Amino acid sequence: MELYKYCKREHMDLLLNKGSLRLGTLFDWRKRNQYGEMVFDESDGYTKITGNIVFYDHSFVSDNLVVSTVSVEGSGTNELRHFKNELLQTNDFYTFSATMNYSESDHNNWYENEGYDACYVISFPKLFFRAISAQLPDATFRLSAPALYIDETASNTVFRDTFHSALLKNIKFFSQREFRALWKPNDVQKSISPRIIGNSSAYKYCSKYRVL
Repeated sequence: MELYKYCKREHMDLLLNKGSLRLGTLFDWRKRNQYGEMVFDESDGYTKITGNIVFYDHSFVSDNLVVSTVSVEGSGTNELRHFKNELLQTNDFYTFSATMNYSESDHNNWYENEGYDACYVISFPKLFFRAISAQLPDATFRLSAPALYIDETASNTVFRDTFHSALLKNIKFFSQREFRALWKPNDVQKSISPRIIGNSSAYKYCSKYRVL
């Protein structure tokens, strides 16, 4: 599988020539007007539950935090307690995002809205992410998988493949066909920020694909 990354040409050149790239964080993508409207998603890592979310992969269930409320009806022996799950969320993660297929129309849209005039292809994603991991002694690679698109108004949503709440995206972003890699900070209580990964061997596993 190949991945494609839309970006500005100077950022692509830094990666291909010096092995340098910017690694974002899940919570940082929530910031409106900081990285453009095509990146902004206030629900990243924070999903409202209005129906049932069913998933079969429990590999990362410890990362999922469920916020519930309880209401009490009646009293004494007639007391009834009603539990309702309200939110599915997670701690912050270092993240890398790409798309699973190249689209010229999407690239033109990214260029028009965000100034992303270049695209590089990652031919060996596993080795690419491993090279990034080597530069993150304070974080542990957690997973890489396609984003999971959810309609928060739906009564039931079923996910059969790799599941992690940090993969959940609003359905309005479905056309982006996003693929994410996640690194969990070793100290989850410590606040994290985007960081520059420098002098990595990640450049060995990607190449220039197109410049508009």
